[in-house]
Amino acid sequence: MKRKCLAIGIILLFIGTCIVPAIALDTEKPLPASRASWLYVGGSGPGNYTKIQDAINDSRFGDTVYVYDESSPYNEFLVINKTINLVGENKDTTIIKAYDKIKYDIIQLNANGVHLNGFTIQNSTYSFGDGRSYFGILVNSNNNDIFDNILTDNAGGILTSHASRNKIHGNIIKNGTYYCEAIRIEYGVKNEIFNNSISGVGFGVEIFNSAFDNIHGNRFRQIRYDGVYIAKTLPWLLTVYNRIYENYISGAENGIQLRFYCCFNFIYRNEITNCSQNGIVRFVTLITFIMENNFLNNSRNAYFYEKWIINTWNRNYWDDWNGTGPYTIKGEMMNIADWEGDPLPTEQYDKHPAKEPYDIPGM
Repeated sequence: MKRKCLAIGIILLFIGTCIVPAIALDTEKPLPASRASWLYVGGSGPGNYTKIQDAINDSRFGDTVYVYDESSPYNEFLVINKTINLVGENKDTTIIKAYDKIKYDIIQLNANGVHLNGFTIQNSTYSFGDGRSYFGILVNSNNNDIFDNILTDNAGGILTSHASRNKIHGNIIKNGTYYCEAIRIEYGVKNEIFNNSISGVGFGVEIFNSAFDNIHGNRFRQIRYDGVYIAKTLPWLLTVYNRIYENYISGAENGIQLRFYCCFNFIYRNEITNCSQNGIVRFVTLITFIMENNFLNNSRNAYFYEKWIINTWNRNYWDDWNGTGPYTIKGEMMNIADWEGDPLPTEQYDKHPAKEPYDIPGM
């Protein structure tokens, strides 16, 4: 009992290191509306720019750069170093397209508070020399709003790195390369990913070493590997207090996967169906709450590796439950007595499985 209390105390101490950056984030003061201007790209208007980057370079804080679709595609790589609105006329026809497999992320956001919407962004590439994917949108800043875009035929969709309080919503991310990560969140806090449609990519949403993120209302279809993947990769950082809820995940290898000591994560009110391996799989995690989800027609609804501390399954709907008693979740744990032996089978339980599927918004 003392060892368990000590472990929880250490965890709470480290969680404090995630909370401080969340509180200390810089915020931008809004610019008075009277000073904001509109700059136009493409089209036939007098004085319109021919290149998006030129308009961005000439813009000031709070300006809007509006891009017409009739001059698409725009073969550019954009760097945004000031707080502006970058708006496309029509997301289906206002196209920003990478060219010649050059090793750049197509749009890079370095300023806080950028609004980006109304574009098709396509053809970012993978570099075997660098060993990395380049993304349609790379976010290195905070408080940005990225919405109503189409990202297609990319090696990577949207990456936020050391970036917090960003909103990514209402986007369509589809038809990526084989290992394409649709949305990757790393080293941040309080990012919100919602109401996106993601299909035909390697991975849906990934969270690494990030905390207090909300992933909700997204629709994942035909994902080659994991719909949602949450992991901790560095010993001094924690992946904690992330909420995954009201998502629809269908046709993935694993609907949701949690790995490597991530803790205090909440998985609830998701519908997970038609997964070829597991609806959800948990690998060496602790203090994880998996509640009120629908698990339907998966090859295996759930599996876990290592029981660890306070991993709770409660009131989920399991389509293979026999209707009486608790629902059994099978797993395995290391054979401590024989480190070279096979893992030992073990079990956890959902003691109050739901009798009917939940009515989840948007399903």
